[in-house]
Amino acid sequence: VRDGVYGKASPVVRETLTAFAQRWIRRKRIDGVRQGTLDHYVRTLERFILPHLGELIVDSIASRDVFWWRDKAGALRKPDGKQYSQWTMAGWMAVLRNLLSDAAVEFDLPRDPSKGVPGFRKPRSPRAGRYLRPNELRDFLALVEEHWQEHYALTVVLAIFGLRWGEATALRLQDVDWEAGEIRVAQSQVRGKVTATKTDSVRLLPLTEPVREVLQEHLA
Repeated sequence: VRDGVYGKASPVVRETLTAFAQRWIRRKRIDGVRQGTLDHYVRTLERFILPHLGELIVDSIASRDVFWWRDKAGALRKPDGKQYSQWTMAGWMAVLRNLLSDAAVEFDLPRDPSKGVPGFRKPRSPRAGRYLRPNELRDFLALVEEHWQEHYALTVVLAIFGLRWGEATALRLQDVDWEAGEIRVAQSQVRGKVTATKTDSVRLLPLTEPVREVLQEHLA
C-alpha cells in the first residue's frame, strides 16, 4: 500500500481493491494529508480491510460485500482475546468508506457500495473511568483530522492537556508564548461570556513540539 503510484485508472483494466488502495494512498499523500493519518490509513488497510476485500474487483464490490466485511471485522479480536474498541472499529469503517467513495467517483460507479451500511455499535461494558486509551485517541484524532479539519487543533489541545471545554475555547493567540514554549490558561468562557477559570487559577502548560506544529498549521 505504501509504495503505490496514483494515476487515472484505465477503463479497460478491471482493478482490484488492493491495487486501487495503493494509488489512493499516493493520492492522499499528494493532497497533503498528514503522515500520521497516512500511517493510520496504511495500517488499517493492510491489517483489517485488504486481507478480506483486497482481491475483489473494484467495480464489482456491492453493499453485501461491505456488510460481510463489517460482520467479519466486528468479530476480530486482539491477541489477548479482547474486542477492539468502538473508536478503533469506527476508524476502520471510516477508512473503507473514504476509499470506496473515491473509487465510486473514479470508476463512475452508479453507487458507493458503503452507503447505507451502518457503522459499528459496541455494547456497553463495565469500565473504570471514562477515557480513551492511546490507540483509541490516535484513531479518534485521525478521524477528526480527516472529517473535521477545522476542529483538529482544538481537539488536540483538549486531548493533550485535558483542559475543560470553556478553558480551551477561551484561549487567545496572546496566551501562546512561542519563545518560552508555554500556553497560559487564565480564563474560561460559557456561551460567549468570558470569566476567570473555575478555580480562579492561572496555569502554564508546556508547548510541546507536536502541539506547536498543529497550532502553527492551524494559524497558517
